[in-house]
Parts: sequence; C-alpha cells; structure tokens
Amino acid sequence: MFGALNLATDPVRPPAGMDAAPEVISCRNVLVYLGPDVATKVVAALAECLAVGGLLILGAVEVPARMPAVLEPFEPTVPGAFHKRPSAHRARRLAARPGAG
Repeated sequence: MFGALNLATDPVRPPAGMDAAPEVISCRNVLVYLGPDVATKVVAALAECLAVGGLLILGAVEVPARMPAVLEPFEPTVPGAFHKRPSAHRARRLAARPGAG
C-alpha cells in the first residue's frame, strides 16, 4: 500500500486498510534532508508504527544520534537496519505468563 505522506508534519500510522502493523518499513535516503530533531521525531513515529519484531531500514549514514529505546541494531554488519523489540512493559508481562520462558 502506497500513499503520499509528509513525514515532517503528518501523523505516521499504518495506511488505512492494513489489518496489522507493517513488519518492514524502508525509509532510506529521506532523513538526510531533515534536521536532526525532525529526523529523530520521524524515526520515533516509524518505530511506534512498526510491528514488534519488525525491521526499520534507514540509510547507513542517516541514523539519528538519538534512537528510540525500542529499536536495536538488527545485525552489526548491516548498518541502518533496526529490529523492534517488545517494550519493557510488554516483556515483563510476557515473562509473567505461566509456562513462559
């Protein structure tokens, strides 16, 4: 699903008609045109939109200095690729389930 979106001003959310959060978001060669504060805000919004376990792919030189805590590098050898891990609250809740672990 594709559509027009101004990442600097429009709310970032999955496109209408998507039943689930996207598992992969590619945002390469975009953040370089934004200021550092706006780029950080955009990455946080994309991370919020992304499915748990999903991948956010940025340009290798576009990674903001401040990344959302929910994103971690996917592979050390793949610069710009980040994996969304469960939030600390969700991880604690899952660990508390009987039979979890």
